[in-house]
Amino acid sequence: MATNGIFVLKTSAWLVKTSNSGWLNLSLARQVEFEHHTDNVMISRITWSDGDCQAFGRDDTKEIHQAWQEYTKKYMDVPNG
Repeated sequence: MATNGIFVLKTSAWLVKTSNSGWLNLSLARQVEFEHHTDNVMISRITWSDGDCQAFGRDDTKEIHQAWQEYTKKYMDVPNG
């Protein structure tokens, strides 16, 4: 099980619509973590700016991960590797 910790830069609003958890404002996230499991399943955990943690299942994680990739590609210069 590999974990990638990702720290989120603050923006005014960065909304993502998830299948099971509704709308999330990822600009309020302090940290986003993605965990890859053996059966090609990825889950995620977000630590919010107030310190609360929230875990997300497979479907929500796919949507959060896609939004994260789009955001970093558009707004951040993140080196590969």
